[in-house]
Amino acid sequence: MKRLLALAALLLPLTAMAAPLGLLTYAKIARGMNEGEVLQIAGPPDSVVIESERPVIIKSYYYFSNNTEPNTTRIIFSGGNVSEVQRDRRF
Repeated sequence: MKRLLALAALLLPLTAMAAPLGLLTYAKIARGMNEGEVLQIAGPPDSVVIESERPVIIKSYYYFSNNTEPNTTRIIFSGGNVSEVQRDRRF
């Protein structure tokens, strides 16, 4: 739990710099990648949501759309690895 809080504290100041994921970056994200690999490819997310703490932590990274990128991307981690990637068009 302390590690999660430390990670959240580290990511909070970076959220102002977050950018939406373009198609090329989105295509590089694959199931099984760990959080570090995703952060290296995509950069810090706009939002991090922890949905479950026991027995397996489910965490979602959100990269929101903007004027140049109309898609919002959600990367779902289960046990520290990507389990699903969702991409939805937002207006």
